[in-house]
Amino acid sequence: MSIAAAVSSVLRSIEGPDATAVDDAGAVWTIKSPGLLAGTARGRAVEDAKKQIVRLLAETGRAVISPSEDPDVYWPGVWKRAEDGSSWKVPADLDVEDPEVFFWLFNQGSWALWAGTWRGAARPSPDLFRTKPAEAKKWIADGGPDVLIQSFYDDTDWVVLLRRT
Repeated sequence: MSIAAAVSSVLRSIEGPDATAVDDAGAVWTIKSPGLLAGTARGRAVEDAKKQIVRLLAETGRAVISPSEDPDVYWPGVWKRAEDGSSWKVPADLDVEDPEVFFWLFNQGSWALWAGTWRGAARPSPDLFRTKPAEAKKWIADGGPDVLIQSFYDDTDWVVLLRRT
């Protein structure tokens, strides 16, 4: 199964008010953190799905993150700069339950994470929170990676792009 298909499966498992495919092909998704009144079960389901998605990308051994601050100082594991010089290769054994990692990914937010091969001159990625779904879908199809996630400040929302083949 491709990484995009695996992520799609996780997204479909929580599809509803908190995770929505915004195009018919399921290439563009939004995940919104449920409010306090939604109950802990919905919040936990979204959190668990996010952790599962990050693990899936990390386990490819090809995941890269563009963070708001350098992870090598705070996070466990071996962090190496990616070829572009501004992002970091994610260790395949990333522990999303580590308190520092968890805080940074799922509380602080403001990062982009991707896995898969970039084709063409698709970098940098567009701001997915301001890009129309049709444009984002075309961007990833024209040269983006297999999966791209952008986390909003405080990790309240995610936009997930999946390259569909």
